[in-house]
Amino acid sequence: MKKEQIRYLLDLSIEEKRAFLDSFDSIMSDCDGVVWNFTGPIPGVDKALQLLKKNGKKLTFISNNGMRTMEEYKQNFNKLGIMVHENNIVHPALTTVKYLKSIKMQDAVYCIGTEIFKDYLRNAGFTVLDGPTKRFPDERVVNSVRVYTSYFEETDSPKVGAVVMDLDVNVSLAHLMKAKCYLERNRDCVLIAGATDKIVPLDTSMDVIGPGYFIDVLERASGRKALVLGKPGLALANFVLEQFNVVNPEKTLFIGDMLPQDMGFGTRCGFQKILMLSGGTTKGMMYSHDKPNELPDYYAKSFADFIQLYKDVAEFFSNKSLIALRPTFFMNQGIKVIKLKSRKMPPGRNVDGSRIAWRGDQEETGTHGYPRDMRTTWWRRFDHPQQISAKVTQLAVWHKVILCQKSCWEGHQYTAGFCPSGSTKVVALAYHRRLSKISEMEHIRHVLDLSVEEKRAFLDSFDMVMSDCDGVMWNFTGPIPGVDKGLQLLKEQGKKLAFISNNGMRTMEEYKQNFCKLGIEIQERDVVHPALTTVKYLKSINMRDAVYCIGTEVFKDYLRNAGFVVLDGPTKRFPDEGVANSVRVYYDYFREADIPKVGAVVVDIDVNICLAQMMRAKCYLQRNHDCLLIAGATDFIIPLDSNTDVIGPGYFIEILERSSGRDALVLGKPGQALASFVLEQFHVTKPERTLFVGDMLPQDMGFGTRCGFQKILVLSGGTTKEMMLSHNKPEELPNYYADSFADLIQLYKDVTE
Repeated sequence: MKKEQIRYLLDLSIEEKRAFLDSFDSIMSDCDGVVWNFTGPIPGVDKALQLLKKNGKKLTFISNNGMRTMEEYKQNFNKLGIMVHENNIVHPALTTVKYLKSIKMQDAVYCIGTEIFKDYLRNAGFTVLDGPTKRFPDERVVNSVRVYTSYFEETDSPKVGAVVMDLDVNVSLAHLMKAKCYLERNRDCVLIAGATDKIVPLDTSMDVIGPGYFIDVLERASGRKALVLGKPGLALANFVLEQFNVVNPEKTLFIGDMLPQDMGFGTRCGFQKILMLSGGTTKGMMYSHDKPNELPDYYAKSFADFIQLYKDVAEFFSNKSLIALRPTFFMNQGIKVIKLKSRKMPPGRNVDGSRIAWRGDQEETGTHGYPRDMRTTWWRRFDHPQQISAKVTQLAVWHKVILCQKSCWEGHQYTAGFCPSGSTKVVALAYHRRLSKISEMEHIRHVLDLSVEEKRAFLDSFDMVMSDCDGVMWNFTGPIPGVDKGLQLLKEQGKKLAFISNNGMRTMEEYKQNFCKLGIEIQERDVVHPALTTVKYLKSINMRDAVYCIGTEVFKDYLRNAGFVVLDGPTKRFPDEGVANSVRVYYDYFREADIPKVGAVVVDIDVNICLAQMMRAKCYLQRNHDCLLIAGATDFIIPLDSNTDVIGPGYFIEILERSSGRDALVLGKPGQALASFVLEQFHVTKPERTLFVGDMLPQDMGFGTRCGFQKILVLSGGTTKEMMLSHNKPEELPNYYADSFADLIQLYKDVTE
């Protein structure tokens, strides 16, 4: 459906309105934002639902809200004057229970969700684990992320067979880390997602950061894909089609207020779709949406538009004879119809195996029937569905075929023997580029594998060494062996040293002590980290307003000691009293007056980061468009050792950017602002004469590229050789790699000998 073709339901002609009302027998609808919102029923919904039932339409409700008991659902519908059986209500808590029963789950279930959601599981006989409920104390200790070490050392007693994640107003890093550990310790542990909404609307102007963002974090951090038992999950689509015996999905109308969840779900099921503007989506949002499969067929202001729709049709046809819908009717609407001899022709197949069917000039998946008045089904079938154009999405499919089926490539044949017309050269080019990229990564050499001449040339190619600290100089257990001698050797050879860290959890005195243990003395100006750069930046713009900071106490102390007013918190959990719509606790966040005025939101590593802090930050940013969003460390993982890592602040900064619509100014690696600051701070005029040493690909190697430095990746921290060779971003790859900083000792030894 093209955006310009999405029409307002009441703008249809009388014939189109009649055809539309006759085109479906069943209605499946969302609840929140469609039938009611947080203040009560949406006006006119009661009469519209009663009218639809009177006209023989079956009603079913598919919600993503597992925060409401079944009794509360029934009471809400009773207030609207309709009786709804519990079998006609579906939501994630119910589908999760049914799924766990279907696979005969005997192990415990770790659940991130509301107490009502957990009660559905408990009442079904499952052992439910949750928590933690207490914050970690922040005692201004170095590397406070070490509090998560105990999570990796725990034994699963009882054994956890499933991690279930739904909406939780108290969700925090601690919850995500607990879930991550369960999934990593037991590869058979199932990851289940309920509601995947990225926003949960409170009304048309206020919304809460939804569970979908946190499910994304858990998937990416654990390397596992969630089974989605809420909208728009495929598992839920299959469940609904089977549960309600849907044979002709095109005869079902799906009504919702959200594009990804509701319209995406309707598309997945093959339903007709109407978007209601009474909930979380505006007309402007609909027209700017860039995913066609998440767009509706029509839109309406609210459910009440059905009342007017039936009224318009009744008034028109009360004085006219019934018009039979013939093929000419569709032709008059600009739809090309070709009559085929067979009653139905099977649709073609796409290159990925999905079906292709055509009605008019629009490509759709699945099969689509026409109104009952037409006794024959008409199809216009694409003659060569295997034919593709030179699009990136299609190239990916073909290059996968090429790599997996070498014999097919050599024989110039493709899937099922079809050759895409005019695309052979394009496919060959994609294949060639892929091989070139692989060989490029394989040419990243270990620094000790260079010839003596290459080693000498390399050592002569830089005058200054800038290095990361954690994972390069030391790790959580202490200094990395050989680093002390490596640093001293570099200083003896006249190399200048500077240290660029993403760790603002360490005081300057602690940095000095650590380097003193390595036998070198440093000045404060030789160390750069996000807390320092944040202070310098805020001073440079003469920040007078308060700063809201999500970070450790050490980070906040840097700001306080520089004279800034620092706000933080909240530190208390919201009580979960088993009430419906618990997200309403965030209403007050939108109504608060900013006293004192907040001029900047700063986000760095915080072991207690939670939804409440992110909502506080989101509200500050939305209330004051001049309020800055500043990011310190943007690491997505923080390695504890070679086998364990903590979910980093990068995920939460990303969530805050997307939910607030603001781009963060990154004052940690690999930010452009930090790159400019470093080049100026150290008077770098020839960046190619500087060597950057780090252990992380995006942060360290990406930063080195941004500055124009030479780059070495050391494997003593958060990156393995396999991770380096499989990385798909050339700008984040090193020039060389080494086992550790100590390899510099052997390098000089080889050249000297």
